[in-house]
Amino acid sequence: INHADNNFDSTVAAISTLLRTQTINLKATADSLINDSAYISVSITNKAGHKFPSGYPSRRATLQMIALKDNGDTLFASGLFDNNFELLNVDTSDFERHYNVINDSTQVQVYEMVMADVNGNKTTVLERANNHLKDNRIPPLGFTSTHFSYDTVKVIGDAQTDEDFNKVGLIEGTGKDIVHYHIPLHGYSGKLTVYTNIFYQTLPLSFLNEMQNFSSAPIDSFLQMYALADKTPVWIDGDTLLNILNPASINSIEPEISISITPNPTENGIVSVTATNASLKEYKLFNSNGELVMSKILPSNNGKSMIQLPGKKGIYILKLLTSKGVFIRKILFM
Repeated sequence: INHADNNFDSTVAAISTLLRTQTINLKATADSLINDSAYISVSITNKAGHKFPSGYPSRRATLQMIALKDNGDTLFASGLFDNNFELLNVDTSDFERHYNVINDSTQVQVYEMVMADVNGNKTTVLERANNHLKDNRIPPLGFTSTHFSYDTVKVIGDAQTDEDFNKVGLIEGTGKDIVHYHIPLHGYSGKLTVYTNIFYQTLPLSFLNEMQNFSSAPIDSFLQMYALADKTPVWIDGDTLLNILNPASINSIEPEISISITPNPTENGIVSVTATNASLKEYKLFNSNGELVMSKILPSNNGKSMIQLPGKKGIYILKLLTSKGVFIRKILFM
């Protein structure tokens, strides 16, 4: 009796658990909602000891962002799949570029390695591969371009100049990527719910385009098995932002005055807010989930106020009512 496949299902289950618990951590933050746009940043941290995704170059990971109105209608969506689990709105003629900022639903963040042949054309055939057109797979913690083996695992393409890809300023090795979504609101003034997810695919259908141009017993057998296989992308991690406050409902158009917040970032949670050519009337402070955590009516004709943030560190959204309009500012409590 052949027992070679006895542990097949348990092995698949173990791999799925590893993917969901030991590879990626995703965190979404509502930075601000102003000028008819929602600014959401998504941080993806690599918890593995190698690039993610790694291994055979068919593997890819996709970042998905869906913003819903309070009635459930979709306001913005990037990274959706069709019925065959192929990505919608990606560049099918070549490959999808790497993004630091995504402001259109036709832009999708795909983490992958793309090969090129000797003529510089994209290929998915290993024997034809000569160099890379793209490699924005998320590096592990401590990964730097000065390492002696970097020439074999280079970052290729737009990720090289992305200031949030594996670096803070000029310091490399963060092991994470931060993607900034600028979501057009188109006049919508209600609350937002934002869903962010990252999905992993071992072998997307598009990777087989070159193979399907040929026919042989092994190729035909493989394509038949692939057609019957479950090709559902594996959900790795996600984060949800519920009921994000939208200041568009209270007029977020800034008049020609200056608002300064110092120090920002703050380490002790105390900041000074100063309005030039205007007086401060009231402020409301919201956490990154859009929840009101503090509010205060200020004395008349006062252009300066000290604010003690709540004890919990993180990103806060400050809504200032002044004599010349409403201002929204982000405060970072480190």
